Formats: sequence, structure tokens, C-alpha cells
Amino acid sequence: MVTAAALACGSPEPPLAPSGAGRGSATAGAGSVAGAARSEASAAAGQGWVDPEPPDAQAAAEAVVGARWNEDKTTRLQMSITTLVDATTGLVGYGSKVVGPTTNVEDRLARLGAEVTEAEVTIRLPGSVLFDFDSAQIRPDAERTLNDVAEVLKAYASRPARVEGHTDAIASDQYNQALSERRARSVQSWLASHGIKSTLSASGMGESKPLATNDTAEGRQRNRRVEIVIEKAR
Repeated sequence: MVTAAALACGSPEPPLAPSGAGRGSATAGAGSVAGAARSEASAAAGQGWVDPEPPDAQAAAEAVVGARWNEDKTTRLQMSITTLVDATTGLVGYGSKVVGPTTNVEDRLARLGAEVTEAEVTIRLPGSVLFDFDSAQIRPDAERTLNDVAEVLKAYASRPARVEGHTDAIASDQYNQALSERRARSVQSWLASHGIKSTLSASGMGESKPLATNDTAEGRQRNRRVEIVIEKAR
């Protein structure tokens, strides 16, 4: 609670004010205070409320502040603060907060399209998601997918896991074998650099384990992949 009063400081005491000209020191903003009081009086008219302030209070206050004998004085705003102890407002409202989405292992497995059995968890990542054509360098936009893989592997940290690279049958067996090995090692290195400290083996399968026929473009696309296999039990 803050109260304010305007005090006149400086030279001699003022002469006695005319009859009805204020009671005490002049108040800063007397016009606005008196105007607010009159508004309240109008609003309460007919309800038995009586304005305790004389009707000529504003004119009296203005006369004191603007008087000749008050010209060499300074108006000072004096404030006092009253501390309210053990007081409550009694206001009841609602609080709100922004909660970030949480993702559990099951959500990540579903997003990755993983195949889960009693014995293994198999995550198949299309080669086109991870690599450019004929490359073993991981694409920057593949990192979100690999982050999901890393979180799944952390959930199975006590279980052995392996990374397998696979290709289609377009090139020679020797070429495809080498490319599949490079891609498997590339994924293994990425995961190791992102907190996967457990034993994670990497190997290339070349074109030896196709998922579909290599006679169609769709089939070859399915065969170009990297698989992460987690052993749940032995």
C-alpha cells in the first residue's frame, strides 16, 4: 500500500487560507483526486452514500498551490510504504506451462519401423536415407533417424548389437561387398561418437541377403540398406 502527499518546502509559512480553503498541506494531484471523488459520488447517488469532502475542496486546494506566497516553495512528493504481513489476495487462478514432448523407446521403435521379436530387435534403415548414391558418407539429414537408433541402443545397453550393411546386385560381388562394409563401419562410427559405448560390431553382407528381387527398381531399393540388430536373449 503506497500513500503520497505533496509537501511545500522553503520560505515562510503561508497566511491563513480563506474560509474553507483546504485542511492541512496542499496535495499533489488534488484536482484528479477530487474529480475521482465526485465521480464516485455520482455513481453512488440515490444509494445513501454521502461525499465527506466539501464541494469547494478542489478550488481551495488550487488556490493554496497557486498562491503568490507559495511561488518560492518546492512541491515534494513524500511516499510511505506499509508492509502487509500474512495477507493473502484470495485470488484463485490457473497456471500454465509448456511441456516438451517426451519420446519413449516404443515410440522410437515404431518411428523406425523396427521388427521386434522375443529374440531380437531389427531396425532396417534404407540406404537412400543414410547415404548418397555409391557413397559411404552419412548424409546430414540422416542424423535424426540415427539419433533414434542411438536412443534405442542405450535402452538395450547391456545387450550385444551389430550393424550390417547390404547392397543390391547391380555391381560385382567384390564391389558390393566392399561398399556394404564401408557403410556398416560408417554407421558404427557415428553411433560410437554419439554415446554408444557398448560393443557394437560391424560387418558387410554385400548382395548375399536380399529382401526382394533385384530385377526391379523397387526391389533393389529395398535391398540397399543398413540393419541394426539387437539381441534381446540368447
